[in-house]
Amino acid sequence: MSKLAQRLLVFFIGVPLVLGIVFVNFEFHLPFQIIVMAAAMLAANEMYNMLSKKHKLFSKALIMAFSGLLPFISYALILANLPLEFVQWVYLFEVLIFLVIGIFQKSFSGIVEKVAFSSFAVFYCGYLLTYLSRMTVVLAHSQFAIALFFILVFLCDSLAWLFGNLFGKNNKGIIPASPNKSIAGFIGGILGSVASGCLFKFIIEKLGYNDVLTGNYLKICILGFVVSLASIIGDLVESVIKRNMEVKDSGKLIPGRGGMLDCMDSVVMAAPVFTIFLHLLYN
Repeated sequence: MSKLAQRLLVFFIGVPLVLGIVFVNFEFHLPFQIIVMAAAMLAANEMYNMLSKKHKLFSKALIMAFSGLLPFISYALILANLPLEFVQWVYLFEVLIFLVIGIFQKSFSGIVEKVAFSSFAVFYCGYLLTYLSRMTVVLAHSQFAIALFFILVFLCDSLAWLFGNLFGKNNKGIIPASPNKSIAGFIGGILGSVASGCLFKFIIEKLGYNDVLTGNYLKICILGFVVSLASIIGDLVESVIKRNMEVKDSGKLIPGRGGMLDCMDSVVMAAPVFTIFLHLLYN
């Protein structure tokens, strides 16, 4: 099966599956929360494998555990109706633990490097994904908030790929980190997010959910625009990491896509942007 066929198969099976899980609103989306925790640990495993090619880190098991712990703490705070700001404290505590571990190392060579790259791996794979957990309480109808987020990101990614293939032959190479990306692709991704956001608002209002995305269409256009930019930047950031580590894919977990990080690159960066702007525009 060609890579294109694998990519399309994953899209047409994976996207409905994710959206279906999102609408299982049991105990603040427990199935979704479990998937986020597992994704954080799998991503941390791949990040460790990439970074350790050139840099020193603390143990893989510790980095994976710390990454998975952050979404778990987010969910626990939601269940206990406690402030989600405590998540930042947990991440800070994890970084402090890395510093303390450095004190007891037999050799102090590369300790700063270990702390820095281990902290980055946990931040990227664990802390940023806590914003997926936070989406479960950001609106009264949380399932629509999470679904909207994934629709904005998926449509940005898909339309960027489509526009890039159709119209991007003569406008590639503007970003050194990913020379195959084109201006046409970026424009297509942004238009895809904005248009899908407007369509989503129209549909849920026709279904009678007028209290979810209140206000005019300008607000949803702004949300789609900023999320698409964050999604595109997230994709480019992971490209920089992979190029620096001299790897093509972060793993081989998902056919046609690569590893967990290859599937999450846009999500990781877009999740906090979406959550913040949802608060600003609709809360």
